[in-house]
Amino acid sequence: NSFKFITKGFPMSERLKKVASLIHKIVSEIIQKEIQVPRGKNYFYTVTDVVVTPDLDLARVYISVLGSQENAEEGFTFLCHTLPRIQKFFAGRIRLKYTPKLQLFPDHTSEYASKIDHLIREIHKDEK
Repeated sequence: NSFKFITKGFPMSERLKKVASLIHKIVSEIIQKEIQVPRGKNYFYTVTDVVVTPDLDLARVYISVLGSQENAEEGFTFLCHTLPRIQKFFAGRIRLKYTPKLQLFPDHTSEYASKIDHLIREIHKDEK
């Protein structure tokens, strides 16, 4: 992919910020209200970030799935399989000249933070 995504730490125009925020809101609502998880499964999804290309052609949507690593991977895979439905609902709700193509990416930030927290607790436990 030849597009460079605007990422944290780099300037983003106010318009791109507003569009990313709107995409964040719409996709979050779609996942919560329109996507039915398989019976017996409890996936809890959080849209953690949205990054768009300057031409608004693509939107990277970062998703965090609460639970064990196995549950998170299973839940993210399920969500990826529903991406065509999410894109369809999304296209019907956003009002832009062209609808950005959504791409889903797992966000492991909370998992990483949990590991760091655990390591810090272990260090302090050893000091006592």
